[in-house]
Amino acid sequence: GFSTGDTLGLSSSYSGSITASYNSARGILRLSGTGNAAAWQEVLRAVTFSTTNGSASTRVITTAMGTAAAHNGHAYEFVTNKVSWNAARTNALARVNFGEGGYLASVTSAAEDAVLTRLILEKGADTWLGGSDKDTEGTWKWADGPDRNATFWTGTTTGSASGPYTPPWASGEPNNFNNEDYLVKYYSSTASRGGSAGVGNWNDFPESATPNGYLVEYGASATDGVDFAAARTINVSTNRLADFTTSSTIPYTVNGLTASGAFPTVTLGFAPTPNQTLTVINNTGSGAVSGTFSGQPEGSTITVNYNGDTFTFQVSYTGGTGNDVTLTRIPGPGQIASGQVTTFAGSTS
Repeated sequence: GFSTGDTLGLSSSYSGSITASYNSARGILRLSGTGNAAAWQEVLRAVTFSTTNGSASTRVITTAMGTAAAHNGHAYEFVTNKVSWNAARTNALARVNFGEGGYLASVTSAAEDAVLTRLILEKGADTWLGGSDKDTEGTWKWADGPDRNATFWTGTTTGSASGPYTPPWASGEPNNFNNEDYLVKYYSSTASRGGSAGVGNWNDFPESATPNGYLVEYGASATDGVDFAAARTINVSTNRLADFTTSSTIPYTVNGLTASGAFPTVTLGFAPTPNQTLTVINNTGSGAVSGTFSGQPEGSTITVNYNGDTFTFQVSYTGGTGNDVTLTRIPGPGQIASGQVTTFAGSTS
């Protein structure tokens, strides 16, 4: 999954009209624009991955096309529109996405709620959900969709969940203050407003309130709102014999990577043997490494210090499996590398 320091972007060589914006807090790269299939293939091939996180781990990068987020066969869309709860409900019921009718979102699991929290974090806004206790005070039900009329909470602050999922009410909520009968989901902490709600918590609002938008849920088809979704796994590994750090970005593409900027700083934690090879970048893609680090072409050398000694390494962009960036120690004066001595059997007289 996403780790702090990870970055998704577009290769500097991309010159198409599709634009990109990256949310570094969530690890989401959003592509926007109009184009045919070839244009979208071009921009998807130009997506790059880089990281400053040195921990070994696996990243799964998922690509999804469509205007809605997907979860458990349903799709979800944030609509920016400051309207009352009843107006939001009417508008949601009139929306259609990939042939499926919409309704104000109902939430029946923590995983589903997490999807909606990510949506409102992207939009930066509080939002209406489809819950209400307008018919019977203290009996909270979903208004529409497959969970229509299903009770999910009974009571006020000290009430209890009526289903398998316990709603994330903000502290002291729901309290029916001034006859609040409609469900809202917070975008951020309300500490600045004197409250104690956290990101994504729920609260009851009056019908006349106008948060920044509402969340619409669509249908029961696994492809609602999403044309396609695909994932690629990247293994980010660290060399356990030495540390490599760089302030430069090393663009990653589907088929390989491009070396550019300053060569990574090498910190040794051991005394290398003659001809010992260190893998700087383990390129798991099928393509060759393109470009070179600044001032370090194929076959050039760098010097590294350890415990007062200096060691010389030769740079290769075709090492390892043929497409890795490696350093191989060059034997110093008077040193013999393995494989450089041939022994013959026999005797002297």
